[in-house]
Amino acid sequence: MESVTAPRRWWWKLLRARDAGEARRALLAAGLFFSVLCGYLVVKPVRDALFLHRRPIDKLPAFYLITAAVVFVAGYLVNRAAARWPQRTLAVRAYAVFGGVFLGFRAWLGADLRYGPELFMVWVSVFNLLAVYFFWSLANDLFTPEAAARLYGPVGTGGVLGSIVGATLAGGLAERLGSVNLIYVAAGFQGVCVLVAARLGAAGEARSGGADAPAPTRGEPHGRDAGWDGLRAVGRSPYLRDICAIVVLVTFAGTFLDFQFKDILKRAITAEDQKTSFLGWYFAVQNTLTFLLQAVAVAPLSRRWGPLPGLAALVGMQALTALLLGGGGVLGLTLGLALAAPLTLPVGALFYSLHQSAKELLYTPLSANEIYSAKVYVDTFGFRLGDACTALLLIAGLGVVTPAGFVLASVPFILLRGWVSLRACRAYRALTAAPGAGGSPGSGAEFKVSQ
Repeated sequence: MESVTAPRRWWWKLLRARDAGEARRALLAAGLFFSVLCGYLVVKPVRDALFLHRRPIDKLPAFYLITAAVVFVAGYLVNRAAARWPQRTLAVRAYAVFGGVFLGFRAWLGADLRYGPELFMVWVSVFNLLAVYFFWSLANDLFTPEAAARLYGPVGTGGVLGSIVGATLAGGLAERLGSVNLIYVAAGFQGVCVLVAARLGAAGEARSGGADAPAPTRGEPHGRDAGWDGLRAVGRSPYLRDICAIVVLVTFAGTFLDFQFKDILKRAITAEDQKTSFLGWYFAVQNTLTFLLQAVAVAPLSRRWGPLPGLAALVGMQALTALLLGGGGVLGLTLGLALAAPLTLPVGALFYSLHQSAKELLYTPLSANEIYSAKVYVDTFGFRLGDACTALLLIAGLGVVTPAGFVLASVPFILLRGWVSLRACRAYRALTAAPGAGGSPGSGAEFKVSQ
């Protein structure tokens, strides 16, 4: 008997699980997150390349704005749906629908019908939000807060590896299969998600005693007033307002940098499949850097100095990139991707690793109700508000100001974010030093990996 159980105990320990059932659920969750982000990173380069190749760059800001509005509405509707139907069946059906939508877009784009690239750009952004949302909703339905604190690290690693593999597939296959045909690959991964989500839901039902058994509670508010609860919580708390300001300002600067990077890419690479291939390898390198930073730097820096290093690192790197790309003028136009790619790669890697983990750490002194009302509001509304403000400024000023000019003008806002971050970190130290402070362990861990 010992020879049979010893290997099992070894992989339980690797996943930080306490029994075979918990280890199986953690492994399935990691596999599902791998498939979700792998499918997304296959089509993310396709989305950008199709739009840049087939449409003028000056149309892009309007679709930043449209995408922000559609994603915000979709998030609200999905939150309402999640309050009515069990996550274990909702997730399976959602991934099946996603696969069908991708197949429909493959036919639409292959026929080069009107509005194809525009609608596909909006759809992929909505898909990213919904696919990740359904994954974490299912995971939160199956794991208690105590189990989540132990298991979400290995589960999140599955997502990071999936993003690396998906981007690598896009980079390696775009010129062989054609950009549009990569949508078949993304649809295939949705089929995998359906199968794994069904197995994961069945494993949860076996644990809890059936589909109608109560799921582990995580204290989040559900129902009609959850979004308004978040808005009221942000309005009452200076600390939450600072977190919201950080989210808005980081999106503000990031969208300007993204627009200039895509403007440079459109000028530098003329073929559609070559654009997709370049972006695939670009995202693969960026996600590999993210993984290394998450594995090596996040834990020791957070333990020693809290959220400050992660917030400050992105402020410094974004400011440097904005000064060199925006202030470089002729240098930026001359060097093109040779300058833009090495500068923007670490910006994205820092955002998804150190900065994202630091932002989640800011939530940990809060109560469970504050985390699950205000956090959802800040992370949804804050990001979309930053996107919308940037899009409106680009639409209004593109005839007068160059993309480089917008990037340079974002430097004061990046520095303002640095000041707000310092203030939030001081409040964080005060809150964590107070008796009885803190939310549940790992309460923000599930949001650390999101592409």
